[in-house]
Amino acid sequence: TQDAGILSELAAYRITGRVRLNRSAELVLVEVENERFLIGATPANISTIAKWPADSIGSSVTSKELADRSDD
Repeated sequence: TQDAGILSELAAYRITGRVRLNRSAELVLVEVENERFLIGATPANISTIAKWPADSIGSSVTSKELADRSDD
């Protein structure tokens, strides 16, 4: 897909977590270079929800923690 082509042009990236919110929406935790992004994705939109340095304290978030946070 076009998205895969765009991502392949970026520096090293890694998806470190993913939580499906419903059939068509999910939260994705992505590391790119030295930054971490929490991204909300639907078929119609992709939005950056939060961004922080990958090496910051508390940057280790598990998929379960993301799911727990999305229930709030």
